[in-house]
Amino acid sequence: MNMAPAGGLSYDDRLRHLVQRKAQQTREKIARFGHMDEDDLGLVAPPQEFDWQPIPNHANGSFYGAAGWAENFASLLRVHPTYVDPMDALAGRWMVFMSRRRPVHWPPELAYPHLLGEQQMYGIIPGIGGDSHFGPDYTIGLKLGWGGLLKKVRDCRKQ
Repeated sequence: MNMAPAGGLSYDDRLRHLVQRKAQQTREKIARFGHMDEDDLGLVAPPQEFDWQPIPNHANGSFYGAAGWAENFASLLRVHPTYVDPMDALAGRWMVFMSRRRPVHWPPELAYPHLLGEQQMYGIIPGIGGDSHFGPDYTIGLKLGWGGLLKKVRDCRKQ
């Protein structure tokens, strides 16, 4: 089906444009920031002149806790460039990965040396200090469903 919606472009033409634009944006990000072995996340590169720096709340120059994240997020939103592309599939885009602007992800006074041996033994890459450490694993949830998750919790409680 190749119908032309209001505006004159067919769906095929619009899709072709979206794919070309996305490839162009990805090339720009790689040219500016280097290779990215990760999800794309819908991020677009900010203008060259854009420079936001986080506000540290720790002596090591990083920020931690809900207050630190909130203060920095508000600071970023005050200066974040607006992205408008009427041909884009999304209304607005983001340009800054806040967690990458933190020089230290975990405060040194909260060290966890008692965990390091097992992490190394089992090849665990810990999420401690990561901004999505408490984010759920959606794959597990989608695979098991609500009933399966509940069964898993109940089974684990019995052990």
